[in-house]
Amino acid sequence: MNLMKKVACFTLPLLVVASATAQLLPNDELSVLTRNAEKGDPISQLALADCYGMGRKGAERNMAKTIYWLEKAAKGTNYEISKKAGFQLAMFFTFGLGELERPKDGLYWSEKTYRQGETNAMGMCALNHRRLGNIKMAYQYALAEARWSHDSSKVRKVEAEYEKLLTPAELETCRKEAEALDPMKMMDARNEEVLIKSLKLIAATGDAQSQYELGMHHLKGEMGLPKSREIALGWFRRAAASGHQLAKDKVAELATEK
Repeated sequence: MNLMKKVACFTLPLLVVASATAQLLPNDELSVLTRNAEKGDPISQLALADCYGMGRKGAERNMAKTIYWLEKAAKGTNYEISKKAGFQLAMFFTFGLGELERPKDGLYWSEKTYRQGETNAMGMCALNHRRLGNIKMAYQYALAEARWSHDSSKVRKVEAEYEKLLTPAELETCRKEAEALDPMKMMDARNEEVLIKSLKLIAATGDAQSQYELGMHHLKGEMGLPKSREIALGWFRRAAASGHQLAKDKVAELATEK
C-alpha cells in the first residue's frame, strides 16, 4: 500500500467521526450543561439559561426554562453569578413583554442586585416602585441615580418631575433618605456584612478573638448588628472560657452593671 493510500485509510475514518461529533456536540454540550446545572453548578445554570433564552447549543428557545435557570443561579451562593443572573431577571420582569412584565418581581430582583453592587439597577428600582405606586421610594431611587451620574441636569429633571407628585415636606424627607442609597454607602454596608459573616464563621470554630469582637460589635450596636447587652455577654463568655483576658474583663464589667 503506497503512502497516499495509508494516509487515506487512516484519516477518512477520523473525518467521519469528527463530522459526526460536530453534529452531536451541541446536544451533547447541552446535556452536560443540564447535568451540571441540576447538580447545582451556578456557572452551568447561568449558561443553560442563556441557551434557552437565545436558542444556543441545540436548545429551543424557551422563556420558562430561561427564567427557571436564572432564578436557580440568582439564588445560589456564588456572589458574582448571583448578581448577573439577578440583574437579567430584573431586566426581564421590568422591561419584558406580556406576562413577563411583573413589577413586583422586577422590584425584588432590581433591589437585590443593586444591594449586591449593580448600580445599573437603580433606574429599574425607581421604575418598578413607581409602577407599584410607591412614589416616595421611586423618587429616592431616581434621585440617587441622578446624583450618582454627577449630571446636574439629570438631578434637576428628577426634581421637577417629582415636585408635581409630592409635597415639599415629602420631597425634603426623601432627599435625606436618598442619601442612604448612595452606591458608596451601599458598598460600605456590603463590606461590613461580609466582615461579620467571616467573623461568625471563625467564631463558630472556637476562635476567642472573633468571639470577643462580635461581643464588642453587639455591645455597641455597630457593623449592622443589633445593640444587645445579652448577646454581647454571650459572646464574651464564650471567649472568656477560652482564656481571652479582655473578654473576662468584659464579663466582670457587665456583671457589676446589674
